[in-house]
Amino acid sequence: MRVDSTLQARYYRVNYDTAFIGRPQQRLTLRARAKASGNSLHTDTELEGKKLYANLHTKTRATLYLGANYRGISAGVSLNPASFKKKNSDYEFNVNIFTNRYNIEASYQDAHTLSGTIKIDGTPYHIPIGLVHTKIFQLTGCYTFNHRRFSWPAAFTQSYIQKRSAGSWLIGFAYQAGSLKINTELFNEPWKGRIYMGDLAVGGGYAHNFVWHRKWLVHLSLIPMLIVLNRNNITVNGERIDFPTHFPEMLLSEHLAVVYNFSHKYFLCFNAKGNSNIFVKNKHYSRQSQWQTQLSFGMRI
Repeated sequence: MRVDSTLQARYYRVNYDTAFIGRPQQRLTLRARAKASGNSLHTDTELEGKKLYANLHTKTRATLYLGANYRGISAGVSLNPASFKKKNSDYEFNVNIFTNRYNIEASYQDAHTLSGTIKIDGTPYHIPIGLVHTKIFQLTGCYTFNHRRFSWPAAFTQSYIQKRSAGSWLIGFAYQAGSLKINTELFNEPWKGRIYMGDLAVGGGYAHNFVWHRKWLVHLSLIPMLIVLNRNNITVNGERIDFPTHFPEMLLSEHLAVVYNFSHKYFLCFNAKGNSNIFVKNKHYSRQSQWQTQLSFGMRI
């Protein structure tokens, strides 16, 4: 009872404008969710006097999730059906923290299913699954200036309710580190490549929650960030080429959410997010993107 009392006091603490934001009346929220995610890489550059073009993407990862939230404390379990059939050995770890004032999202991905096409001086080579190994860590966060009237949790965790439409300017940061290794034993000559990415970016953007008839909530946000520090490089057959920070080099953080409340107890939510790293310099262009979509059904009791 003492723990519950402490959680209740924390959960219903009012530090926001109650005309725009509120808490659900129910203590417990149960949720079932299906998630899909993936990663892609597009590169167009020139190395060792040869034109290199790559268009690679991972297999879509699908997971199922069951979870519960009691007065703001969440726990759940998820599984990937494809892992039981050994059709997808990729794994991903995510941590998301959404509050009205700020949000922080971290992810780590280890993938062996990157495949697609590489062209060297116009000659195409098919890259099958298993030839490329990529590891990527991403950390993004932002501060919400209008946090007394605008709520991130209302759109993504439903632990708050957005009563009226509101928006906010944002200031954000992002850090990304990762590597992509290619062992090109398929070619007529030995050719091994490694792409390393290490970027720190800062910027600002805008987010808005649109509310219609108290049942519909649509969230849109975009944060473009300029990379202020990087350690990007490409190594081909032992030769390393560094790419110092060069304008315009950007990271984009995008969010979309649509929530429909059937009643005070039941809701349906779709949300999507994407992070893209865009680098342009002279004869080099690259874009690395991660995306994630979720569809969930929830019940408050």
